[in-house]
Amino acid sequence: MKKVKLLVCISLLMSSSLTWSFGGGMSYQDGLFWSLDLNRNEQLTRQEAQRVYQLGREEVFKKYDQSGEGLISKFEFFHYLNRRSQQE
Repeated sequence: MKKVKLLVCISLLMSSSLTWSFGGGMSYQDGLFWSLDLNRNEQLTRQEAQRVYQLGREEVFKKYDQSGEGLISKFEFFHYLNRRSQQE
């Protein structure tokens, strides 16, 4: 029984590491977005966005809140990250 449990653990570890090495799992942008989206509604409030450099500032938040509803969608957040990386 112990050998079976050991083999199951080894196979699970190997399959999870293969998933990560072949591009499975979450991207950096996804991970960052989900770490900020505290209520898991797939949108960032200004309060949630304040944990990211500059995005919590009112004028920056409004610029990337393209819909004007006071929330930043995942798409708008990725747009913000891409623009920032181009500026650096």
